[in-house]
Amino acid sequence: LGNIPTAPAVTYYSDPDPCTGITCTYKLVGTINYARQVVGFEWTTKQRHDTWLALGVSDDKVMASTDVIMGYWNGSRVVMSDRYAMDNSLPALDVDQSQTTAVSGSQSGGFTTIKFSRACTSSDLADVSLEGNHYWMYGSGTVHNSLPLQHLVNPIVTATKISLNCSYTTCTDAVASWILDLGNGTLTITFNLEADETLTTFSTFDCRYVSILNSSRSAYLSAISNTGVVLSSHIVQCSLGRNEKGMLLNLNASNALVFLSNGSGLVTAFTNRRVVSNEFCSFVTQNGSVVPDTFPPVVSFVSANVSKLTIELSVGENIRSSTVNVTLSFPGGGSSDKVAISIGNGTYSTGISCTEAASFNAGTVNASFAANAFTDTVGNPNTARTYSTFVSDAGSVDVANWTLDLRNNLLLTVIFKLQPSESFPPSSTVNCKAISIVSRTNASISIVPSLNGTGYVTSNGIRCHLTASEIAKVSSAKANNTVLRIGSSSGLFTSLFRTIATNLLCPTPDKEPIILRPCPPDVSQWTLDLALGMLTATVGVRPAGGLQLFLTLNCDVSIVNNTRSPYISRLTSTAGYVTANDTFQCMLSDSERVTLLNVNASNALLIVYNSTGLRTDRGDFVYTDLTCSRLNQNVTVFPDDLAPGVLSTSADLEKRTARITFNETLREKAINLTLLLPGGNVSEKIAMFIGNAVFTFNLTCFEARSFYQGTVRASFYSQAFFDVAGNGNAASTDDFLFFNGPVGVKQWRLDMDAGGIVSINASLEQFETLNLVNFTCQSLSIVDRTGSPYITGVRGAISLSSNLSTFECHLTEREFVRLAGVNQSDLYLTISRNLSKGVSTFGRNFHTLQQCPETLSSILLDGTRPRLLQALANMSSSQGILQFSEPVLETTVTVGITIPSLGLNNLTLQRVGLSNFSGLLTCGQWIAFSNGMPAFVELRQGTVADYSGNRNTQQLVNGSLSDRGPATVESWDLDQNGPFLRVTAKMDHFENLTASINVDCSSLTLVNGSGAAYASLTSMNGFVLASGKTFQCPLSRAAKDAVALAPTNVSLVIGSSSTIRTTTGRTVFTPPACSNGTTVANSTPDTTRPVLISATADLNDASVTVVFSETLRDTSVRAEVLLNSVFTPLVYTAVRNANLSYTSNVSCAELDAIQADNYSVAIESFTDLSGNQGHGAMVAVGVQAGGAMRYRNWTLNLNTDVVTVHLQMFNSEIINISSIIDCSQFALVNLSSVSTRFLNLTGPATLVNLTVVECRLPLGGKRIALGLPSKDIALYISRTSGVESTNGRILSTTTPCSQSAGVGRLIFDVGAPSVKEVTADLGQREIIVQFSEEIKETDVNITVTFGPKLNTSLTYTAQRVSIGFYKFNIACNRRERDDLASGSSSWSIDDGSVQDFQNNLNVNQSGLIQKFIFGGPLEVDNWDLDLDTAQVTVDVLLYPGEVIDISSSAVDCSAFAIANSTSAPNTVVPSGLGVISTNRSVSCPLTPREKDALQGLSQRLLSVGNSSGVVTTDNRTLDTAGTCSDNLPVRTFSRDVTPARITTMQASLFTRAGMISFSETLLYPLVNFSLQLSPSIPKTAARNTSTLYTFPISCNDRILMVREGNVSASFAQGSFLDLGLNMNSAINQTVIRTSLGPIDLEHWDLDLNMARVTVDVQLFATETISAGNGFVDCGALTIRDTSDSDLTGTVVSLSGPGAISGSSITCNLHRPEVDALQKLPVRLLRIDNSTGITSSLGRSVDTRGECGDFQQVQTIIPDSINPSVTRVVADLDSLNGYVGFSETILEDQVNFDIILQTFVPKRAVMTGFDVYTFNLTCDERKEIVEASQTNAQFQENTFTDL
Repeated sequence: LGNIPTAPAVTYYSDPDPCTGITCTYKLVGTINYARQVVGFEWTTKQRHDTWLALGVSDDKVMASTDVIMGYWNGSRVVMSDRYAMDNSLPALDVDQSQTTAVSGSQSGGFTTIKFSRACTSSDLADVSLEGNHYWMYGSGTVHNSLPLQHLVNPIVTATKISLNCSYTTCTDAVASWILDLGNGTLTITFNLEADETLTTFSTFDCRYVSILNSSRSAYLSAISNTGVVLSSHIVQCSLGRNEKGMLLNLNASNALVFLSNGSGLVTAFTNRRVVSNEFCSFVTQNGSVVPDTFPPVVSFVSANVSKLTIELSVGENIRSSTVNVTLSFPGGGSSDKVAISIGNGTYSTGISCTEAASFNAGTVNASFAANAFTDTVGNPNTARTYSTFVSDAGSVDVANWTLDLRNNLLLTVIFKLQPSESFPPSSTVNCKAISIVSRTNASISIVPSLNGTGYVTSNGIRCHLTASEIAKVSSAKANNTVLRIGSSSGLFTSLFRTIATNLLCPTPDKEPIILRPCPPDVSQWTLDLALGMLTATVGVRPAGGLQLFLTLNCDVSIVNNTRSPYISRLTSTAGYVTANDTFQCMLSDSERVTLLNVNASNALLIVYNSTGLRTDRGDFVYTDLTCSRLNQNVTVFPDDLAPGVLSTSADLEKRTARITFNETLREKAINLTLLLPGGNVSEKIAMFIGNAVFTFNLTCFEARSFYQGTVRASFYSQAFFDVAGNGNAASTDDFLFFNGPVGVKQWRLDMDAGGIVSINASLEQFETLNLVNFTCQSLSIVDRTGSPYITGVRGAISLSSNLSTFECHLTEREFVRLAGVNQSDLYLTISRNLSKGVSTFGRNFHTLQQCPETLSSILLDGTRPRLLQALANMSSSQGILQFSEPVLETTVTVGITIPSLGLNNLTLQRVGLSNFSGLLTCGQWIAFSNGMPAFVELRQGTVADYSGNRNTQQLVNGSLSDRGPATVESWDLDQNGPFLRVTAKMDHFENLTASINVDCSSLTLVNGSGAAYASLTSMNGFVLASGKTFQCPLSRAAKDAVALAPTNVSLVIGSSSTIRTTTGRTVFTPPACSNGTTVANSTPDTTRPVLISATADLNDASVTVVFSETLRDTSVRAEVLLNSVFTPLVYTAVRNANLSYTSNVSCAELDAIQADNYSVAIESFTDLSGNQGHGAMVAVGVQAGGAMRYRNWTLNLNTDVVTVHLQMFNSEIINISSIIDCSQFALVNLSSVSTRFLNLTGPATLVNLTVVECRLPLGGKRIALGLPSKDIALYISRTSGVESTNGRILSTTTPCSQSAGVGRLIFDVGAPSVKEVTADLGQREIIVQFSEEIKETDVNITVTFGPKLNTSLTYTAQRVSIGFYKFNIACNRRERDDLASGSSSWSIDDGSVQDFQNNLNVNQSGLIQKFIFGGPLEVDNWDLDLDTAQVTVDVLLYPGEVIDISSSAVDCSAFAIANSTSAPNTVVPSGLGVISTNRSVSCPLTPREKDALQGLSQRLLSVGNSSGVVTTDNRTLDTAGTCSDNLPVRTFSRDVTPARITTMQASLFTRAGMISFSETLLYPLVNFSLQLSPSIPKTAARNTSTLYTFPISCNDRILMVREGNVSASFAQGSFLDLGLNMNSAINQTVIRTSLGPIDLEHWDLDLNMARVTVDVQLFATETISAGNGFVDCGALTIRDTSDSDLTGTVVSLSGPGAISGSSITCNLHRPEVDALQKLPVRLLRIDNSTGITSSLGRSVDTRGECGDFQQVQTIIPDSINPSVTRVVADLDSLNGYVGFSETILEDQVNFDIILQTFVPKRAVMTGFDVYTFNLTCDERKEIVEASQTNAQFQENTFTDL
């Protein structure tokens, strides 16, 4: 049985069929094991691991009575079960489960595989055996909680029964013989058939089921791709593909078998038996032969594709080279050598130029191949041969020109470039839908995507009718931005079979279309006024109506001659105005006016562009169409005859410059003028030209200051300057305006007698005051005449006067001294500009003019003598202090101090400030002051002088204390036995020391009589005794020794740093004045004998040290060491190494003896510093710190890189297992220099038998060790090695008895170097290879076999980055990274590719890459751009188990940048905050502006900076800089398909302006709509910003909107398009009123009869008006006869109160007002906002500049009442009379009669307004007195009113 083979694997089922590898969704493969009588199955599915798979075996095709083998992979193992289906429910489990065995399972790369075996013939009677003929069923479903659920789709059932034979018998194969002909590329097969069987001749079969195998069943060729044919009754033939032929070139016929598997479809003719190789009989010997290939390779065809500019040639079989040389010969001569490059499957391609492409339509092009130009894979060369080139695609026809006729015919006409013999078939039809019109600047934007009209053919072109919508789209197109595109689907071919299509590979320059537009309204006549700089044009509008009034225009017009050469190509004026229903005006700039001075009126034309915004009432744009034959304009030019003049004058006092702007360009570059300054001063100046009719000149300081003193004027003589037209100026004088002028300095004073006060009076305007909140005196500097500073920034205080215009700055002492004695005439003031901003209440800066310091106005000199203000004694510092009233010159001052107990003493003090002096008091003076004795300080006359030379007078000042000073020492005692000292402090009666058990004695010092220190009590703590007056401090050893050497001359000093305090807070210390301290009161001498305290052996230094209780006089002592095991003592002389210790060295042998035994030390005699003698002392000796441990020998093993150290130890001594051994303290050294380490060892350390230590050589250490002869290598061990024995000893080679020694044994390296570890750093995209040791190579080749995604092997060169470490980078390939991260990739390294430094070569090595570094920045995986939702979505590239940290803050989208290219000329940066949308993606919204910018990018590349705030749970930050995902192209780009919408629409009735806000940017700058008023009003909104459009609201609009209340706007469909060309639908939008504006005037009436004005105003429906004070202030109403802005006409102002009635206002007129109104020929009303009227909506009446301003009176009721005399008065005292009238009359004099005894005629003459007087005689007075009544008579028509 061992020789019985296993049948080859058979695929029983696959989906799709056939399939291989990852293309299979399901695949079931079975293999018969004849020896074990089982079938092994492998089932692979592209499903989840919880999917069950089932194989059903049945005698029929239904589920009932079917044996079922079911299995699934649960993630860790295969679960198999035998079942039997009784019906269509879940098959029941068989009792016997032994017939099916689970083998293995796995899940990888999205595929689940289970392997199991089943017996061929089952012993279970419930089973259906596999062997025999049965139908097989294949099903699958899911598993839930280990329970199979019902299949989702019906199982697949085989069409025929599967025949399975598990018996192995010898047999004859179906294949009898075969012939492989490599020359013809065929496989011929002869079959063994039964005697009566034949094949169906000339039928076909599937050669994919034919395999050619070797004897070991490995495939030469697993399948033949072509279809085969039956040649005869027993013979078939398969044609080989070119690649299949190449795979069989080296076939060994003696070792080859042909195998025909099931599925080929080959059956016998009558018995219908399938012809198939037996699974095991097919491997018997077959009679096969191979016919070698001897044919030369030939070219099958050569074809030309003119449209694609390519030549393709096909070789009949594979050839060795990837290129083929070919020569093209063109008709008419000429040739071109080409190199065709392989594009696969024996096809080679080369390009041709556009010129060469044209030759293919002119005749035959031949392709020639030289002999031996190429050879096939077996070496057969080609023969020379020439082929005619077949033209597979003749290319397209180019466009000659094209026309868009939008006027009458509405046609698109295209003329083509045809060959002379080329024409269109006469019956050709045109598919106009293949024609599109696109934008030249952006071909992706279609103006007309596809024409829909009908078309027809002309002799040399085509014509297409345009539809209405197409006309609308192309009407606004510009010819220079319009390109015609014709697709290949036009359906039209020429007689040369060329298609009508635009050639994008060989484009002719895009032809601009001739666009014949409907002739728009245009200018009929125009006027050019060069004097005023005004262009006025009249438009010939038609058919009826005029221009839209009140329209602001963009003056986009040109003035050209009749050849269209420009005088001015575009006006620079941005605003023009419609002035009448057919007229508009544009202002000329000065430079344009100059340019047009020589314009020829008979040769000038005006061109108006459609960007002006000029429209008719119907909405038609007015512009010039040059294709319309109408350029006959009537132009009038008025020359410039006006004299030039000054437009404005200004002065910038900050910069000290003046500027003059003239009203036009001048010929001069410099102009003389005279400055007229206040006070009659005059300056002659020259102003220089700086551009744009502007001249400038500098101001002197005097001139600049003059602007503060009054008006400054510029005076020009007549003919001082000329304009370019030659007009000279008239003499003129112009006032200067100044701006940017700071607050000036009116005057400043300096008071030195008051200690130095600078007083400044500011030059302020009326009502302006200073605000010095943020002002400091540091802005002030005092300089000399050259500008050199005396004081830079005054540091003193500031104070502001009560008048808020003057302030003072106080000088500091140093500043005062700096100015003392300076000449008054050399003092100037400057105020810094930077420190004095906004100082005045008007917000002006306060500083001196640039380089113009202010002269000192006055100074008050110092005449006061210096005085001594006070004399103080500072007890803490022992200083005497003098303070003077002002700074003095002297640096030292001597004064007399009189104290009763001391008499008169002089004290010299040093200057410590400009007015302060300090000097050290004597100890006596200090004590006297401390005891409270009075003191008098005498300053003798003339001792000091101030800086002005004033000297002092004689002064006597009482001295006083500035502080209480310290508590001092009353007395102190010294006890040398203690040793300690006690100190009693000198304090007040009720004052005690602060109780403390830890008195800091460190401030106490013992000194000699001259104050030199013996010793201090450093770091000693004492305590306060119970008395509270005394504290005690122990003596330090140094202090006791010092006292012992000088017992009679000791004083105590306590430093000022003392922390000893009294209960009143005073510090106890010795005052500096008494620095010699206090002498000891009582001293107890030292009587204590010294004793031997201890003895210690230092095993590290090989020494013995003895220590005594106190300092000895002896410099050395005699020591005897007594050992227990040695009778004779060891005698040493110990020498002092410190005050208390003495040391003697011992030998190493003696040291060993000491270590091994107990011993004692005896000292015979010794004496302390006080003479006390000690003797006969003996102490046991201790061992210090265990001592050093030595090593016995050591080994260096270069094979294992291990250093082994054997230790020398005592009996029972071992290494302490708790030792922390530091191998870095072990080092290899050179014996000649053991202190210099050349190689430190590394750990971890290993203990062997607790007496041996092992450490390792570092990586690379082997090479270093080999660099030195082994006899020179020694081992050094530091004391900090950490190797400690149980006896406390430390392993070291640094002690005298433990030295470094040479290597005891050296083992050389014989091992091969190997790879220790391979790590993939996925963040850096690096592979790091670590070797077991250092190798010689700097570069190492390593092969990486990637997993299933890349499924390939790549060899890399790793470069050395450090010792033993090599690194190489992998490409920016997502599949490589994923394969690495999955752990499915492996590495390998070849034999002998590396060697170590002992020349050992490596052996072949390989393994999986399973160590990873998941680091680096977070990268972008993919990103999507959705312009419809205005959102960017970014998916990040995560490691396994990693997600975005959702606790991160909001995403900062400004870190994202989308560029047009990697050089980023156009970059869009989202500005908002984004969100974390999923655990692996973030989203950023786009603003409309950002969305617009992204619309226009041709590419879209994303990069992300590190400031986005996106962080993962692995703490990685999103950052693409320098990574593979930087500048990543967009994955999915969704265009904007949602139309723009109106977000808000507002109308301000106050400003009469409307605003429309859109959700996104619109394509066009204008939007048309209608305001739904009565009637409906058409409007056009113009773009203000990208999404904001504005429109004007006329006065009529406002009137209607007030009347009708709520308003909406109607937008027709297509009123606006967004940048994505999405069109709006028809909408009605509510208009929100944001401000209501003032109350407008409806109309007004004038009643001259009743002397009353009645005004009706416009109110909203529910609005009412009222007067705040109860009456209307009629003074707000004025009636005038002109509306000119200069108000030069007659103005009548009303007065008095008025009344309100509903919406009417009534004001009564006074007689002067009625009179004035009678005389006005025109009556226009204006109302300002002071009427006091407010409405219920908060509005007020105000017509100024508004819709009802200067409104003509509606109704006038004239004066119809006759005038009358109201009174006649006679003043009998003055003999004068007066006549009063009811109203003003026209006559200057009036005749009347006084009726006395007779009629007395009189004449009243007007002597004033409304005053008529007449005279009386004495007789007339007498008669009037005597009469009881006197009358005056006036005749009819004697006087007339106005």
